[in-house]
Amino acid sequence: MLRAIMHVGVGVLNRMMARNDAKIEKQKTLPRGVVEFANIPYDETSGKFGLLDVYAPSSGRTDLPVIIDVHGGGFFYGNKELNKRFCYALVLRGFVVVSVNYRLVPKVTFDKQVCDVVKAMQWVERNARKYGGDPNRLSLSGDSAGACLALMACAVTYSEKVRASFGAEKVLTRPRSLFFQSGMFDLRKKGTGLRLAKYAYGRGFMYKKAEWYKYTDLGALLVGCKLPPVFLSSSEGDFIGAHTLEFAERLEKAGARYQLDYRKKEKREDGHEYFHVYLVKHPEWRECAVMLNDVAKFLTTV
Repeated sequence: MLRAIMHVGVGVLNRMMARNDAKIEKQKTLPRGVVEFANIPYDETSGKFGLLDVYAPSSGRTDLPVIIDVHGGGFFYGNKELNKRFCYALVLRGFVVVSVNYRLVPKVTFDKQVCDVVKAMQWVERNARKYGGDPNRLSLSGDSAGACLALMACAVTYSEKVRASFGAEKVLTRPRSLFFQSGMFDLRKKGTGLRLAKYAYGRGFMYKKAEWYKYTDLGALLVGCKLPPVFLSSSEGDFIGAHTLEFAERLEKAGARYQLDYRKKEKREDGHEYFHVYLVKHPEWRECAVMLNDVAKFLTTV
């Protein structure tokens, strides 16, 4: 009964979020200088959830750095189309961007979603050069829940123990840097992260016996593997902004290289605030454009 109620609740949330995102969807126009290759399968067994889009500069340049972008949505909502304008903005700064779909809960659990992202990384490893990208100059990007999935997928490539715990396939190319926007990282504490995580992990409490579960603790993850440099973005107006601050603190203690852009809760001149995933939703804002310039420099000089 509880499971059925949760299914209904997810359906209602999906519809609400889709209505809000539809308003922004209308603003998406492919900008000059960007070419799009849409709905390429990276996993033939997953239907629409196994598709990705590639965005590249129309200049035809080769050996460009590559970013794999993982959309957010609380593990149960969303698709690659939500991040189109964000991906355009990254391409205009000299990247080939691969935007991926992945299977959603409750159809699959969290660990399977991580494996989906790893499969997309394998596809990039094999195919990036066809679109002007250099797979050896790879970065992972993710917003909200997508940041968590990208983080775990990165850890899979840096630690054999983490990879084995998720049952993920091997990837030869490790990401050289990470870029997270309003990330949901702490899936153990009370609050939004834990409520969503219990649903994403699967029925009952059997997930606590799974080997991969211990790596949902940031402390254990950072002890288990050394991460590449990380660029973090969030704000006081972000309802899970504390996740980003805690992650930054842990990176600091671990001696890891990172850069943090954390905005105060204040209104812009146009009345908007720096809300959850504002950078993804409004890359055209002047301050977002400046930050993305900083991100591009960070990702390509580490």
